[in-house]
Amino acid sequence: MDARALQADSLDELVEGLDELLADDFRPTLAIVFVAVAHDLEELARVFASREIELVGVTSSGEFVDDTVYEEAIVGLLLAADRASYFTRLVDGAGKSSREVGAALGRFAAESCARPGLLVFSAGLKADGEQIVSGVLDAVDQGAPLFGGLAGDDLTLHRTSVALGESICHDGALALVFDQARVELRGVASSGWQPIGASKTVTRAEGNLVFEIDGQPAIDVYKTILHTTGSEGMMESELPLLVYRDDGSAVVRTAMMTDHERGALVYAGTVRQGARVRFASPPGFEITEHAVAEVKAFQEREAPAADAVLIASCKGRHLALGPMVEDEIEALHELWARPTVGFFSFGEIGRLTGSGTDFHNNTFSLVTIRERE
Repeated sequence: MDARALQADSLDELVEGLDELLADDFRPTLAIVFVAVAHDLEELARVFASREIELVGVTSSGEFVDDTVYEEAIVGLLLAADRASYFTRLVDGAGKSSREVGAALGRFAAESCARPGLLVFSAGLKADGEQIVSGVLDAVDQGAPLFGGLAGDDLTLHRTSVALGESICHDGALALVFDQARVELRGVASSGWQPIGASKTVTRAEGNLVFEIDGQPAIDVYKTILHTTGSEGMMESELPLLVYRDDGSAVVRTAMMTDHERGALVYAGTVRQGARVRFASPPGFEITEHAVAEVKAFQEREAPAADAVLIASCKGRHLALGPMVEDEIEALHELWARPTVGFFSFGEIGRLTGSGTDFHNNTFSLVTIRERE
């Protein structure tokens, strides 16, 4: 499959770069675009619609192409894919739970083809990524490839969006479903965050709202550990939780914001009442070496070839690693040396080595796209 990456700092640059590619006898049918909220998403959608390119658009908190990280940019992966090889669906979340949104996307995928592989992107600051994933997996084969992430908004925490064609949604999710008889998706996620401090118990929670930890108000627990006295400037996202499953595995959960009215922390995914948790931190520079080694092993084991690579990397990971995140992205691009496009997200969908598909924070999820011969 012919795949090209595109980067622009403005809509005018996007139009210029896109038309240059089209003049080079490149005929993309599909564009997966990550865009900073500083740009007009409606106008961007019209740019692709006028050129008969189907848009899958996601707002971001930073963007990257190949080995370069950008801020407030527009980046895109353009694919010259057979239109019969993929299917798209947008589900508005108004009046629906996150699980219902995911289930609707999962049913669509299951009805679209016998062997679906999904890319799912969600909008909405209070969306529960774990419930979206669970809803999808309720409707498709548990082994179906499922990757993606939650849209960002450059940490303004105002509004995130996804777009399918010229339809834009601020509370809901979209799915790009590939028929795996024609296009293969393979991927892996990596975190590397390590537990710190003693184990604690979530003593009161509802979905992705956490009210109490060890019988104390969760907000106060964070204030004590972060040495803050007020809510302003409180950076809950700097101190994610490792939430342990019954089987001993763990996923990272990041607090997105504080719901002062209800006295709760809002996480990007479900944190169950009674769950055993520990606070977590990145181990240092070796986290990138560990991550690249994991992906290299995945490449050798499952995906030696790719037409293109997509990556959703958590904005919290970016903040924690600082400039080291560029080293990580550069090393990942060099593994396949194919067009690599990604964004900094508010949550990631993928599978850690040795585990099933899950929703994560402070993680990156990488997926390779390859047309079958």
